[in-house]
Amino acid sequence: DAEVVLVGAPSERAKCEEVAAASQAGAIIAAGHTNIGQLIALLSLCDGFIGNDSGCMHIAGAIGIPTVAIFGSTNPNRTGPMGPKTRVIYRKLECSPCLARTCRFGHYNCLTRIEAAELVDAIVAMRAPH
Repeated sequence: DAEVVLVGAPSERAKCEEVAAASQAGAIIAAGHTNIGQLIALLSLCDGFIGNDSGCMHIAGAIGIPTVAIFGSTNPNRTGPMGPKTRVIYRKLECSPCLARTCRFGHYNCLTRIEAAELVDAIVAMRAPH
């Protein structure tokens, strides 16, 4: 079983607590408890990273851990991860990339059409020996 650590800004801590409470396995919540150096050290101990288009995603890709980047309204061609073990999951819809935080159509299909199993499969495939 994987141990999950949720990272992010102090403003994301409440959302991380919701995610941890909803998960069957729970999670360690580090959101808001690390400075940038500590975040880099923490990520360097991880076997992989799954997350949105964020600073954490860029750090994970840059330090070389398997990184699965979820893109919704942002453009992976402009701000995608760089590094030896990165993969982007993106649903290019007719309305994307819109670069908006709030979906003008109210459906958020660019994100809701991404399945958790697809993210897990991607990270497992990158971690497998070749």
